[in-house]
Amino acid sequence: MAPRHSPRVCVASSIRVVGDRTLAGTVVSQAFCGGKPYTTYFTTTFDRPFAATGNWGGAEGGPGLRGQWVTFDEGPVTVATAISHVDAGGATKNLAESRGKSFDAVRAAAQDAWRRELSSVEVSAEGADRAVFYTALYHVLLQPLTGNDVDGRYRGFDDRVHRADGWTYYEYFSLWDTYRAHNQLLALLRPARAKDIARSVLAVHEQGGWLPRWAYANQETNTMTGDPVTPFLVDLWRFGALEGLEEQAYRALRQNATTVPPASSPFEGRSGNPSYLANGFVQYDKGFPKKGQDVDPHHGASATLEYALADCSLSIMAAGLGHADDAAALRERGLNYRVLWDGTVSDRGFTGFPRPKLGNGAWLDPFTPQGPDGFHEGTAWQYQWLAQQDVPGLVERQGGKDASLARLDDFFAYPDLIADPAKAVRDKWVVGPYDYYDQFRYNPNNEPDLHVPWMYALVGQPWKTSAVVRAAQTLFVDAPNGVTGNDDLGQMSAWYVFSALGLYPVTPGTGEFVLNAPRFGRAVIHLENGRDITITAAGADPSTLQYVRSLNVGAVPRDKAFLDYDRLAQGAHLDFGLTADPAEATWATGHGATPPSPCTGEHPS
Repeated sequence: MAPRHSPRVCVASSIRVVGDRTLAGTVVSQAFCGGKPYTTYFTTTFDRPFAATGNWGGAEGGPGLRGQWVTFDEGPVTVATAISHVDAGGATKNLAESRGKSFDAVRAAAQDAWRRELSSVEVSAEGADRAVFYTALYHVLLQPLTGNDVDGRYRGFDDRVHRADGWTYYEYFSLWDTYRAHNQLLALLRPARAKDIARSVLAVHEQGGWLPRWAYANQETNTMTGDPVTPFLVDLWRFGALEGLEEQAYRALRQNATTVPPASSPFEGRSGNPSYLANGFVQYDKGFPKKGQDVDPHHGASATLEYALADCSLSIMAAGLGHADDAAALRERGLNYRVLWDGTVSDRGFTGFPRPKLGNGAWLDPFTPQGPDGFHEGTAWQYQWLAQQDVPGLVERQGGKDASLARLDDFFAYPDLIADPAKAVRDKWVVGPYDYYDQFRYNPNNEPDLHVPWMYALVGQPWKTSAVVRAAQTLFVDAPNGVTGNDDLGQMSAWYVFSALGLYPVTPGTGEFVLNAPRFGRAVIHLENGRDITITAAGADPSTLQYVRSLNVGAVPRDKAFLDYDRLAQGAHLDFGLTADPAEATWATGHGATPPSPCTGEHPS
């Protein structure tokens, strides 16, 4: 939940009068989460001349100026404002986009543009359900933001002006949040945009010398921990968005995964790499120096798990590009979560949890799985599941399949959920959006465990995935507080869109979507290549728990709990048979119904 920590405040501003109907100036804002101040240029124009104008607090353009006022002889008055991160001329050029157009004309154009955007997915929902779904889709399509001016110029990470010629430069990358589902949803719905997003992230590397973690305007904030840029870019490669840039991206990712930025760099990168590469874990060290708000050793255990997930995803890309030796090494590193698994730690009747280690290799002591030490915005209870790249190994460490499923039942308060879904998720799960610690249950408000409902399917009980997802969807409502937690630049909304459609990208780099009971009777995803993904589920009823009884892909029955991106991108018809009786939900419970671990090739036994 990265974009929550500190408000963005104005630290300086200027304003000047241009002619008889225009104001122009700057706003210098403090970037959030430990970032540096940055400048936004603006131009504001009115559709008629001022009757009078003046300022208070100081001379025009001078220190102490508090603001500028304008008056008009009559109203109403229409005002248009444009901004730029490049310069004053950029703001003026951007304003030309609306010059000469009435307010009604601009509003109609905006409405038409959003109708086209939102029509990429059609669902059979009505009323509040329809409002919730399309609000979520709207949130998804808002991010990231266009960073270049109308002439293609943008301010890069070297603080110089560059030009995006024939493509769009994007900025504001909350990667710790969005690598989990938002990135994949955009790549599915808007592959052309995804290509520009990938190119923009690589531009950060070209101009700044390193790949970002949380890129804000044209600076790195070093907010959050782990290595989110690796699964982010690997998934873009897997979805075809790095065509022609594969080796450039791989070189940047390999640099990031095997080294550390120099002290003079504003980037932290994988600051825990020295210990991780030597010992298989990021040390827990609250005194480790940081360049921004966060640094990996302050949260060594969760950083280790994030690194391992990233390494496994990168091994897939390495293998795909022919780097066999790198792929083998990265697959092995993808199992490093095991280094921190302590089979002696018990809590709530369950034994075995990830546990922080100190720089000398000793376990952190004392330690409790519900405590805050070593984990970023979560506890060992939430982070124990961040090993989806090695479900067989995780199940083994949790004591076997039955023990793992019992642990999931406790994590979700499953018996209470079945009895009263809406009440259970509000009473039994983590409730406060920023309530991260002293917790042992599912946190639907934050990113680290958002994939866990689909772990049921990967361990052999897919019907429980459908129940938990349907219950979690009750937290999304048609109201001002209708998104659970912080939307985090579209990640929470992407979770909702994917889950409502009946598929979720659980393991980065694989291109695999794990399936669940769709929320709607019919949904059609219109792909940019002209093909459609049609999802039907006769009798779908969002007001009750339902489970998958059968699935046909085209005319072919499919008894597997997942589907590959390549199959979806060609266009597909997924026809789900649903049931309200879990005893009838034997779909995808047989051998081979789950995908193998991308690190080991093994299936859960």
